[in-house]
Amino acid sequence: QVMLRELVITGFTMPTRVSRVSEAGEVIDVARAFSRIETVLANHEGNIYVWANPPEIGPGSRTTLYKLKPVLAE
Repeated sequence: QVMLRELVITGFTMPTRVSRVSEAGEVIDVARAFSRIETVLANHEGNIYVWANPPEIGPGSRTTLYKLKPVLAE
């Protein structure tokens, strides 16, 4: 089984977005509209964890931990 080697970053295309960067350098936005992102992490199963303010509340609100799960393409 081959694992993807990618980097998960925040604020590259816009400050409110989470992106994946492939080995070839392709940037793909995977989440958007967070009002403030504190931290972003990923695990070996492809889950991405985002510690951020909810998009609908805005700056100054309590941060929330979001779990973004990968979905298989059809």
